[in-house]
Amino acid sequence: REVAHDCAVQVKEEIEETHRRTRDSVESSTQRMRDAVCAKRMERVQLLEAQEKATPIYAKKMRIAEKEARHLRRKLRRERGRYRMDIEGYGRDIDNLRTE
Repeated sequence: REVAHDCAVQVKEEIEETHRRTRDSVESSTQRMRDAVCAKRMERVQLLEAQEKATPIYAKKMRIAEKEARHLRRKLRRERGRYRMDIEGYGRDIDNLRTE
């Protein structure tokens, strides 16, 4: 009977120990997860802040580039028009030469 009681006490202690260990490991792992999530969030916040700081320059450069692109498109359109007129003129000249 004494042995059985000792056994029961020992088993109970082991179970409690296991519970405690499990609880501790779960708590520590959840804490680690929380820390990881927190770190990720902080990283994202820092990235966003850096981006916000860099945005004005970037936006300015983009606007300049867009203006340049518009200007070049206009130039190209003008050139194309001029080239087309030249071709038409050349065709007309040839026709005139034929009729003469």
